[in-house]
Amino acid sequence: MSPVGRPLSVAIVLGFALLAPGRIAAAAADEERRRAWYLPDQAKLQLAGAIGFLSPGAGYAFAGRKLEVDVFLGYAPEALAGVDLWSVTGKLTWLPWRVRLGGEWTARPLSLAVQVTHTFGDRFFLQLPERYGPGYYPLPTSLRGSVALGTALGRPAWGFDHLGVYAEVVAVDIPFAYLISNLGTVHATEVLSVALGLRLEL
Repeated sequence: MSPVGRPLSVAIVLGFALLAPGRIAAAAADEERRRAWYLPDQAKLQLAGAIGFLSPGAGYAFAGRKLEVDVFLGYAPEALAGVDLWSVTGKLTWLPWRVRLGGEWTARPLSLAVQVTHTFGDRFFLQLPERYGPGYYPLPTSLRGSVALGTALGRPAWGFDHLGVYAEVVAVDIPFAYLISNLGTVHATEVLSVALGLRLEL
């Protein structure tokens, strides 16, 4: 081997020796991400907001976290609802903007959400019972749709990329329709509800 060839060969071997661990680690990380695709991107805990008194949830983020899809398990105690109520809610949230504030704080000044809630129990139904006449209830009582307008604030904390709080004003389908059609007699405070929540990006 030539005098130039030997140092070049040594350099190539050393280069691979130095780069290999990094490449192996990167490949392992990529494999871990592929393997763990089912792990949620965020966890939430919501108070009120027409999905239960206290509702833990988790979901996935898309489009650079501008879209979030979550599932919540809601609970309302007998002291508030007359009976213990359990529900499941699917929620789609659009968060178009992320604004950087001072320090590490960021804000989501606007969020829009649509959600569908199914409430369990004998007091609720998907099909109208025979004891009621046709059209007595315009929609199934166990299934409610609603929309929410909100805002959020947070920062990195405890080793997580983002820990924050959010607030929403929620309007449920039928009560909101009553409000629109009876603006003179039905007040917004009777129809709209407020949700407060914690949001953790995983």
